Amino acid sequence: MAETTVPPQSVIHLAEEIFGDRDKAITWLARPNEALGGQPPIMLCGTETGTKQVKRILHALDWGGAV
Repeated sequence: MAETTVPPQSVIHLAEEIFGDRDKAITWLARPNEALGGQPPIMLCGTETGTKQVKRILHALDWGGAV
C-alpha cells in the first residue's frame, strides 16, 4: 500500500488563503512544481524542511515574487 503524505494544516490553510479556494489549493499541492524540482508540494510536506520549502513558494506566490 502506498503511503500518502498529508500536509500540515498550516500549509493547507496558507494555500487556501493564497488561492482563495480549498479545491484550488489542493490541486496546487498535488501538481508537480518546477520550483520544487518537479515534485508535487504535497510530497515534500513529510519533512520539516520540505514543509518550509512549500511555504516559501506559497509566500513568494502571495507576494508576487519570483519562485
